[in-house]
Amino acid sequence: MSPTPAESDVPAAPEPPLWSVRDQAWIISDHATAAALLGDPQCEAIQPALALRRVASRLGRDFADLDAVLAGMPIFQAGPMHAGTRRVVRAFHARMKTRFPKARLDEEARRLTEGLRAGEIEAVSALADALPLAVFAESLALDAGTIRLLRETGRALRALWRPMPPLSLYAELDAACRTARLAIAGQDGFGDLRAEADVDPDYPLQDLVIFLVSPVDSIAGTIAGALELLATDPATQAFLRCQPSRLTGFVAEALRLQGPNRRLHRILNEARVFSGVSLPKGANLAIDLDRVHRDPSVYGDPERIVLDRRQKGSFGFGAGAHACQGTSMGMLQAVSLIEALLSAWQIAPAASPPRLTLDPNLRSYERLPLSVSPVHPEGHRK
Repeated sequence: MSPTPAESDVPAAPEPPLWSVRDQAWIISDHATAAALLGDPQCEAIQPALALRRVASRLGRDFADLDAVLAGMPIFQAGPMHAGTRRVVRAFHARMKTRFPKARLDEEARRLTEGLRAGEIEAVSALADALPLAVFAESLALDAGTIRLLRETGRALRALWRPMPPLSLYAELDAACRTARLAIAGQDGFGDLRAEADVDPDYPLQDLVIFLVSPVDSIAGTIAGALELLATDPATQAFLRCQPSRLTGFVAEALRLQGPNRRLHRILNEARVFSGVSLPKGANLAIDLDRVHRDPSVYGDPERIVLDRRQKGSFGFGAGAHACQGTSMGMLQAVSLIEALLSAWQIAPAASPPRLTLDPNLRSYERLPLSVSPVHPEGHRK
């Protein structure tokens, strides 16, 4: 996907569910409907694995690598396999928390920020990507290059969640999955994760690894979005520098206003009525988080950053049965990095604008140029 300049327009106000011909989906933009649907067991994740098998049968082709990777994701599983996958995911996140407690995250964040020099920096590669890549690489006993490859493969797979993907996409993604699987073919135990999760020795761990790496995108996007907001607000920078305990509230607001997930896609298994609109059984739903998170009936003065909001939470890391299990770890990484950055640096927008990947579902920064200057110039090394 080609990069596009960061968007500055405020999203449209929430409205009742609306059918979009372009998206072939019902657009959900108000908080109450989004919360009800995301908590409804009859509202399930879209299943591109089923569409893949129908396409493969019709074309007489075998997309074996793509099929294996999709089958390795818990949202497409049931029964004992799903139970085993949940144990692996829980064990992996427990491992990350053990290896990277807050003190260790703070240390890694300081290492990154101490390497900066005054002037213009590219904050995605220097900061937003760097911390989660390091955490996930060590936690999976993989090098950073392999983590990047798995991350890019997982990002490409998101195209399967859009309505009616082109047939050519399946072959492209099958080839990408083959490359990713070959890259980790010699890495069997990933630090003995099977034993930590108490699953069978033949559990197909390799096909779950792309899913395990997927939070790198969400965490990096959360950090980048928070830094972009913070760069334009020197008063909030000064406040958080003096009151770092309020950083969790700031990151929560950044996740609400500029989080990495722009849309969540679901299928409705039973008919429902919301705001007088009938949603039929089998309806495709696109939950527009940019608008849901600005619903004025829930968030007073929605464009303003309020560090101690008491209103209902946002859905930046998903919700319901498909909520991200690594939310707390992602928040910790963002808080540690921003705290380390603010302790030494003031940040401001650079002359060149941010650039985002052109994707209606994901807010992913290709570049985030920032201007940094030392908080204490007398002790700064040029």
